[in-house]
Amino acid sequence: MKYKQIVQELRESQDLNVQIFLNDVEKIIKLSQKEKKSLLTKLQNPGVIDTLVKNYIPTIIRIAYANSLLMNSVSFLDLVEEGVIGAYKCLNKYKKDGAVSDRTVRATIIGTIKKMVCKKECPFTVCRFNENDPRLYQDLNRYWGSYNTKTAAPGAKQDNRFQWVRNGQGIRVKKCCASCAHKDLTRALSKRYCSICGKSVDPIDVCESWEMSDQMKVAGLLQ
Repeated sequence: MKYKQIVQELRESQDLNVQIFLNDVEKIIKLSQKEKKSLLTKLQNPGVIDTLVKNYIPTIIRIAYANSLLMNSVSFLDLVEEGVIGAYKCLNKYKKDGAVSDRTVRATIIGTIKKMVCKKECPFTVCRFNENDPRLYQDLNRYWGSYNTKTAAPGAKQDNRFQWVRNGQGIRVKKCCASCAHKDLTRALSKRYCSICGKSVDPIDVCESWEMSDQMKVAGLLQ
């Protein structure tokens, strides 16, 4: 969805804080691509990082809005705040070098928001989220997809590679090894061992012996 469409939909919301936030965003002086690229090579100069973060707000809004469609306990503004924190961390990390690529900043913003999504609403009670494990973050970017505890909002993109089933509470569950009762976790969202097949499998694999795990059967019971 384009940025202008997202802003228009947010404008129609009844949240006063969102309206105030959007009014502040409109006051930001936008940089051209050439100006932004130049500032990304001058991180050591005073005020450059603050100026860049402000100009990444539209990017953060797009990412936060897309993820907020599948969230239940975290608001759009919470995700925006997390994205801003991620932008500051990335730019400050490369401040000594004096330069960073636009692609790196955007990837960091996406990763930071997705980490929050996983920590707050991962449907797997057995998932052990370790903030010090960078490999887990890479797995999240690949496998998080549409793991949500509710039906996705109209218009939200879904992963068509999987078959979906519903548990006793009506929550959609992705039919794959990640939700199978026969798996034995070796590390959350990475390699798993199937006790039926007797071999290591990926979370996205599925076979005829698939059976919904107990965690998935009761997911949403306490909501």
